[in-house]
Amino acid sequence: MKEARRIEPSRAGTAAGILSIVCAVGSFYAILVCTLLVRRTFGAFAVTTTTEFFLLNYITGGCLVIGGIGLLVRKTWGWWMALLGASVGLLDLARLFRGLFAIVNPDHPEAAATTATLIRFVSGPAALYIVVLVVLARSDVRENFRISSASRTRGGRRGEEEGGDARPGD
Repeated sequence: MKEARRIEPSRAGTAAGILSIVCAVGSFYAILVCTLLVRRTFGAFAVTTTTEFFLLNYITGGCLVIGGIGLLVRKTWGWWMALLGASVGLLDLARLFRGLFAIVNPDHPEAAATTATLIRFVSGPAALYIVVLVVLARSDVRENFRISSASRTRGGRRGEEEGGDARPGD
């Protein structure tokens, strides 16, 4: 029975896999650049760049990369990993940028420019997270991967869909 099941590729699964990998890399880059920008503008000790600060970002990035690879090689666990990584990653992005926006001093001469840069950098990864979530959540895992069975075809075997000459014992 196991050989009768096959997973056919779908454009949504391939697109979500590629977007998951791009989203993981883009999110980490945006957070790193914005952290260094706020640190440079508002003081050396305003933002910590320790591992604990970025730990959840590393975990969600790893989930997205592993999920993206799983989606590209058509494994059902890839759908779950990418969905988990995108949903937790969106919450982590909100946590990190809320902390960065709280550090911005509105009385500083460069506050408006720094805020505009932060908004530009947060909008890219947030949009990618939302796109990955929408592509994955618009259909369940079985529809996304088109899990099919050869026994559902007419004739019972692959390649005999047109004729239907095969008997069940053949």
